[in-house]
Amino acid sequence: MHRFLFALLVFAAFAFTGCQPKDPLDVKISASSPSDYNDWVGRHHPTLPLEVQQEFDRAFGKLMVDTGAKLGSTDTNKIQNWLCTRLHGKTIRSVILEGYQVEADSIRIRMVVTSDNIVRLVQSSGAPDLSPDQVQRYTSARTELEKAIETLRSRLSEIDAQVRRMSQGGR
Repeated sequence: MHRFLFALLVFAAFAFTGCQPKDPLDVKISASSPSDYNDWVGRHHPTLPLEVQQEFDRAFGKLMVDTGAKLGSTDTNKIQNWLCTRLHGKTIRSVILEGYQVEADSIRIRMVVTSDNIVRLVQSSGAPDLSPDQVQRYTSARTELEKAIETLRSRLSEIDAQVRRMSQGGR
């Protein structure tokens, strides 16, 4: 009898393990409700490699903000319900990729706004009645904005590289 129970347990363990994707990024999210999502996170999040946990958490945060903005709401319950609908049945990989997309879109918008600010600074700094001190402040502000754009470009390149790796099945 003990051998039978032991064999049954071993078989169940192999069967359960066989049903799990080899790559943790291919695990599907169960989020039919906020409580279902919380249960899923409690079971699966601790089993993920630390890097995947961090990427998933970052993506979740980006998607939470994006969902709130799209809904035009700060109501946490409403945002969580919509976010669950957005995440349910997706893989961890697809959620991380979607988080990167949201971040990249945000960066592109910030780059456009910053570029517009540089144009305004250049136009304003050409006024004939500016003192040398004012021209210097405009020049310093322009330099800082140009550095900000370079930082944004660098982050955008990092995101693009990570998206390419993850889209090809890597981490």
